[in-house]
Amino acid sequence: MSETSDSTKQTAPTVKRRALVTAGTSVSPTVKLASAATAGSESAPKLRFLTPELRAKMEEEASQAQLQAEQEAARLAEEARIAQEQEAARLAEEARIAQEQEAARLAEEARIAQEQEAARLAEEARLAEEQEAIRLAEEARVAQEQEAARVALEQSVVASNVESNDSTNGEGIDEKVMKALEQVKAAQAALSAAQEEMNQQLSQFDTTQMAAPAPTSVEPTPSVAPKFKTATTKLAVPAAGGVAPTSKIPTPTAIPKITGTKLATAGVKTPTASSPTQAAISPTQMGVPALTGVINQEASENLEMLQASQEKTKKRNKILMVVSGVLVLAVGAVGYFAYTHNERVAAEQKRMDHLGQLQEAGKELGLKATFVAKNGVVEINPDDAKMLIDNIKGVYGNPANWKPSAHYLGMMAQLDEGIAKMVFDDLKKNSTAYSTDKFNFVISLMSAAEKPHIKSMYKDLYATLSKDKAGKKKLGGLMLYMAPSLSYEDMDWVLGVLVDEDSSKELVGAAKKSVARLIKKNPKEKEKIGGVLLDNLAKAPNSTKSALYELMGSTGDPRVLEVLVKESSENPKLAYVIYRGLSEWPSDNILPVMIEAWKNEKLPPQIRDQAKLTMLGVLSKDRDRKNEDMVKLYDEMLSAAKNVDDRRLLVKSMANLSNKPYAVEFLNRIKASAEANADILGPKVDAAYEKSEDLKAQLDANPSDQELVKKSQAADREANALNTERRNELKLVTESQDTLDRIAKKGNAPKKSKK
Repeated sequence: MSETSDSTKQTAPTVKRRALVTAGTSVSPTVKLASAATAGSESAPKLRFLTPELRAKMEEEASQAQLQAEQEAARLAEEARIAQEQEAARLAEEARIAQEQEAARLAEEARIAQEQEAARLAEEARLAEEQEAIRLAEEARVAQEQEAARVALEQSVVASNVESNDSTNGEGIDEKVMKALEQVKAAQAALSAAQEEMNQQLSQFDTTQMAAPAPTSVEPTPSVAPKFKTATTKLAVPAAGGVAPTSKIPTPTAIPKITGTKLATAGVKTPTASSPTQAAISPTQMGVPALTGVINQEASENLEMLQASQEKTKKRNKILMVVSGVLVLAVGAVGYFAYTHNERVAAEQKRMDHLGQLQEAGKELGLKATFVAKNGVVEINPDDAKMLIDNIKGVYGNPANWKPSAHYLGMMAQLDEGIAKMVFDDLKKNSTAYSTDKFNFVISLMSAAEKPHIKSMYKDLYATLSKDKAGKKKLGGLMLYMAPSLSYEDMDWVLGVLVDEDSSKELVGAAKKSVARLIKKNPKEKEKIGGVLLDNLAKAPNSTKSALYELMGSTGDPRVLEVLVKESSENPKLAYVIYRGLSEWPSDNILPVMIEAWKNEKLPPQIRDQAKLTMLGVLSKDRDRKNEDMVKLYDEMLSAAKNVDDRRLLVKSMANLSNKPYAVEFLNRIKASAEANADILGPKVDAAYEKSEDLKAQLDANPSDQELVKKSQAADREANALNTERRNELKLVTESQDTLDRIAKKGNAPKKSKK
């Protein structure tokens, strides 16, 4: 039995065990920590046996899950890329705007610096030119005065019938004085020479022996010839230094007369009994008979020659004395003129220096933009005012440097009524001496202070200029710059100028601005002013009716509104002017009219745009309005808004409002709609750019395909347009939030206490 069993064991085949193969690793028991509360709540994990089919299915599911994960990751990456690109575009746009603003600021600063430097150089050049002009004018004036002095000197010499050497043209004052002194010295030398010549002649005549001829039958008795005594006199001639030299000149009475017996053959006169020389010279005393005591013919001729010489010398001495006297007077006159001329030059230079100081002060006032004068700013001096007026007109000083003078003069006129009257009187009498720029500048400086005494002078000046053809050209500037000094009582007068058919276009424009200023200064009288404007409308010429229509738009008178609405519907040419004037309407009853005009597509675009702007201008005024009415009104306007720009204007119209419920509600609605529109446009923008990129890729492969080029360009334009529209919506979101923050800040701000 045992053998059989042993053989059986030897022949029996060996049975192999099958191992259980699973998809995972071998399972080993895991120890889990559990609390008493969670004990028994977890079941043991179930083992899962995988078949090849199940494994394939699981691999397929894993592959799909991985694919989905990759797609999700790609989507998230694409969204991140788009967001990054948008953020980068936003930052780039902000950087571009900031860069443009900085460049504009730097350019503006450079422009201002350049203008200031150019103004400085121009001012230096102007000052140099002024100094050169002053120097040339002074030289010309001195030359003119010298020429006048020369002519006066010549005339004085001619009046004395004396021949003298004339002064040459172009001589200076010092040269004339020296010339006159030389002529005086020459006259003195001539007198001295004449005296010397006369003395020599007399000395020769005294030593001459007067012998009588000896007769044949009688020898003459020798006798000594008498000596002739001469009397002398002193002629005083002032010298250059003031010392009068003396000269001995024989007088005519000192010449002795010889008498004797008259002979027919010799022609010699015999002395008479009464002759003073008969006793001194008698034939008996000479020891000769009467006929033989006749004076020698040669001696007689010498006496006659001596007498003639003395007469000639006397005449010449008289002429020299007259010439010397005239020259002395001329020297004195020239000296006095030179002295007074130097004084005048010094006084004129002092006056010019004072004018320069006044102009420097006026320049400082202009640089500081000081247009309203206060006590202590300037010194009141009528002489200074006259000098400044002459400088402005160009008759004194440098005519190019008139603006500083006008600044200083305007300050003086504001403070002193007498100075103002002086200025206005000169403007009336010499209006043609002022250019239009100078005229307007002077009156604008005087009107800045709104002084009562200046207003009456303005009207008086207006009445004077209106009568003069040349003065009428300055009425426009006068009306414009006198406006600050006008009051409500002047309304009728200004309207009379406005509706006058003879008023120029410039004058009508100035009167219109003056009326608008008066309406703004008198808000309580607006409706009354509206009635006055309606009354003037009937008599106004067609050229000024448009100005009246525009002015009516700020009165708030219901009668005026009815007329304006009717006129705008009947006369479309005036509708634009009327709607523009209505932007200052003081109440909201104009809004329905403007909304209707904005929505009316039959009207021209410029009229509709003006109606829209007028409506928004009225809405921007912070007034007491009912919330439900404004919500309804804004809903109507929002439905009429055709694009994002219209909605942005609606947002801007609320920027100045206080914390109003309707404004907050409407701004939130606009913000929400803008965010929704931006979200809708986002995928469209992405799709448009993808399409553009695809077309660009195709174009790179086929660059010669013109049809593909057109499609690529059109796709690029469409993508950019959508992106711009989306950016505008995002900007509207930002602006809406900024306006909300501003309104909230204004509503939370503490109210200012009324004093």
